[in-house]
Amino acid sequence: GYGPAMVRRVLRFRRAARLLGGGLSAADIAYRTGYSDQAHLHREVRAFTGSTPGQLASGANRSTDVPSGSATVA
Repeated sequence: GYGPAMVRRVLRFRRAARLLGGGLSAADIAYRTGYSDQAHLHREVRAFTGSTPGQLASGANRSTDVPSGSATVA
């Protein structure tokens, strides 16, 4: 399983992923979901999905609805 810190990262990412594409700015999504800033949100989205927040919002290059956080299964 995951350690507590990774679980927090995955849950925060999943909350942000649900808000992407809903008309909110990336800065507002970052604030609402607990990221320190927009750049932090961008880095986490890139780390989990390999794409940008804009690509994730549009559904580009997505193999599942929302990545699990695993480095081997998305």
